[in-house]
Amino acid sequence: MSPQTTALTRLAERDGITVYEHVPTGPDLWQVKLTFPLSDPWHAEMARMGATQTSPSWPYVNDAGVDKPRVGHVLLQWLQLGFGCHPLHAVPAYIEEAMRADVEMILGDKRNEYFRAAGVI
Repeated sequence: MSPQTTALTRLAERDGITVYEHVPTGPDLWQVKLTFPLSDPWHAEMARMGATQTSPSWPYVNDAGVDKPRVGHVLLQWLQLGFGCHPLHAVPAYIEEAMRADVEMILGDKRNEYFRAAGVI
């Protein structure tokens, strides 16, 4: 595991972010959804009961050689794609913006900590 993946995995474990669903769509390719705790004030009571929210589904390319998508790998790839700094893959600007918005929704007010861990800021 890279240092970024390790750091993102630790942050995700701390914050309750996990891989909710991973559906294989091709060799080394999955559609992945993450689940994360509710944190906005409108859902405060539900959050206290442990309710979670599921992210939109995004592709994940297995660059890491793992048997299934893991949260640190997924977050790193999505952050790198969302900020246009992935070393192997590029996506159109409108996809970058959508991925960045979805990842920011997942990470909430802790997003800058994750951005630093991924090396995108």
